[in-house]
Amino acid sequence: MAKKVNYFIIVLLLLLLLFTAIIAGGEEVRWETSSNHTLHQGEMISKGGFVVSAFDFDTRSDTVSITIFKGNTTVSQDVLGAGGMSTYNDDIKIIVRELWGGDRKDQWVKIEVFLRKRPGLAISISTDKNEYKPQNTVSATVTVRNNGNDKIQRVELNIDSGLESVYQNSRYYFGEIQNGKSEKIIMEYRVPLLSESKYFTITANASGIDWKNVTYTASASKKITVLPVQYLEIKKMFTDSLFLHETASAYIKIRNTGIVDLKSIQVTDEIPAGFELKNGTGLKWNLSLKPGEETSYFYLLKPVYSGNLSVPAAAAEFTVNGTNYIVESNRPHVLVRGPRPVITKTTKSSVVAPGDEINVAISVKNEGDLPAIISITETLPQGVSLVKGKLSLNQVLNRSEIQTFDYTVTVNNFGKTDFPPATAEFTYSGADRNFTALSNIFSVLAVNSSGNSPEVTSPGTPIPAASTPGFESLIAAIAFMLLCFIKRRSRTSQ
Repeated sequence: MAKKVNYFIIVLLLLLLLFTAIIAGGEEVRWETSSNHTLHQGEMISKGGFVVSAFDFDTRSDTVSITIFKGNTTVSQDVLGAGGMSTYNDDIKIIVRELWGGDRKDQWVKIEVFLRKRPGLAISISTDKNEYKPQNTVSATVTVRNNGNDKIQRVELNIDSGLESVYQNSRYYFGEIQNGKSEKIIMEYRVPLLSESKYFTITANASGIDWKNVTYTASASKKITVLPVQYLEIKKMFTDSLFLHETASAYIKIRNTGIVDLKSIQVTDEIPAGFELKNGTGLKWNLSLKPGEETSYFYLLKPVYSGNLSVPAAAAEFTVNGTNYIVESNRPHVLVRGPRPVITKTTKSSVVAPGDEINVAISVKNEGDLPAIISITETLPQGVSLVKGKLSLNQVLNRSEIQTFDYTVTVNNFGKTDFPPATAEFTYSGADRNFTALSNIFSVLAVNSSGNSPEVTSPGTPIPAASTPGFESLIAAIAFMLLCFIKRRSRTSQ
């Protein structure tokens, strides 16, 4: 009885294997869209990695010899008539649709060529960033795509990066991926603590088979950068908005975010343009910090003029393992509200003769965002006399408003005369003090219009003579010609 049972089990197993083989071998070949071609005697076409040729037309049997090559090897050769079919390994199929062999000079055959549908495996890798700081998490998306025109089965995906995976899984399996479809895997990795920058490459390799057990593979890679441990973190906080009469505060915080002691850290800062230091003697500090330790510095500044101003970064310099590092803070911006008188002082006469009249023009524009109560006072240099006009201006100057005044003077002495800047005292509603603004300066040269070399002196201070004989006459002649040229141009322009 036991032997009969054993025989029965063996028969069942054999039948099961036979049935499985029939099912597996009975899957119908899926052909892609065909293409039609006409071949004359001896002609060839290339299709899907195969070469098909037609030759030896037989007019008695209305047949033609169809040969299929793969590389330099003949893989199939059949004599076919109209309607005949030739296949090779279920990879290519050829059907003769029509042929003509009656005219030896023009024998041809029309064939239809089919190629088996195949899967196409492809991989792509994308990351949320290309560069990562310590304690960041790398998020990588691996996409496996079937770009072919048939499904792919038993797909295996392996991912490697050299980084520690959050999920501790780097191998995935997919039963099948239909043509035109894809599968996505999102990987997360922990960023290590490094002492210097390092590249890591995420790689992905996939393989799968089609229904004929033909294997397909694909691979991809993505390089990322992991930055070293930021040994030092420096932040700068600054008053973001204030009025011209108020005080701005600056606050610098420094923290050792690394894993080693930092000694002899040199911290430097600079005064922003448009400000003056209100307290303290300098903006340089020396310190040491243990891992996780932090310190801060605080100072006050007084604005000099209004506007939307940029604050420079503070910097910390230190050395670790013989390598010098410089870390900069952020760069804040500050809005200083108030008037901003911009004064321009001009004259058209830069070379004159003593006694000539010179016109001086003063222009002031309020480039701030608040009206100004302004008082401008001019001071004449020694040896200059006022002929007409006024030397002061008292005015309320609105935003973007421009006011001008001028006066006429004479220069009484030979030589160069420096005109000092015009000085403006101004304030505004709500301010508790006055502010000062200065114009530019210019100089006027007075020469003898006769061209002779005069004894040029100023009261109580003789001007020493030149040591080279005749040098004074040369300078006077050049100055005289320049003066004549300027006057001639002036009369012409009038």
